[in-house]
Amino acid sequence: MQPNLLRETIPACADARAAFEASGLPSAKAEAWIYTRLADVTINPADEAGSLPHEAPSGLVFQNGFLASGQGSLPAGISLRAFDDEGDDMATFMGYLPDDHLLSVLSLGHVTGAYVIEIADNTKIDDVLSLHFIGGDHNSSSHPLLMIRLGKDSACKIAEHHHSKSALSAPVIAIDIGENAVFDHVKSQNDDTQAHHLALTVMKLAAKADVNSFTTAMGGALGRHETHIHLDGEETNIALS
Repeated sequence: MQPNLLRETIPACADARAAFEASGLPSAKAEAWIYTRLADVTINPADEAGSLPHEAPSGLVFQNGFLASGQGSLPAGISLRAFDDEGDDMATFMGYLPDDHLLSVLSLGHVTGAYVIEIADNTKIDDVLSLHFIGGDHNSSSHPLLMIRLGKDSACKIAEHHHSKSALSAPVIAIDIGENAVFDHVKSQNDDTQAHHLALTVMKLAAKADVNSFTTAMGGALGRHETHIHLDGEETNIALS
């Protein structure tokens, strides 16, 4: 199954889209979105990746939310695949997300691409894995879903680079950090000046997991990034900045 078909064939996506259409975008008077103007946000999910720029960045490149390049250069111990056809990955992914949350139903219902990145148990990756979210135009929206799993006693560094031209870039990322795993994470949001960026990241930490995460936002007409943390074991450590 191509990832862009998920929203048409998996019931959970149709349910999320119906929930979003029933509520719509919140007004600036809604308590959780007070003073945040969403009236100009365009929701028109892209149906394909489109052509890559002449010189694509190194790492994994997500064009319009679809994986476009980089999958062949992953180091040993890291695997990458699209969400499965049966909807099992989608069900697992939804288990990480907050219930009845705007950003959850928005991108679940309008998903463009959906992928799983897994770091095997006892795997230590020294190099930084770069994720580039690019492409789009001012008439389309991008809704990538990404599930990242770090196995027990693993270590990984991931850098997100968001420089999209989509009218709306709305990535939803769930990160499961296994027992005694170490995760270093940087997110840089430098989207086009006419783009809107609405992002949700959920991190779940098992016992003795260690996370250091840093986010910077420099671009976009409007940007909002929510990070939700679940501490599911003792002796966890997380630093957010």
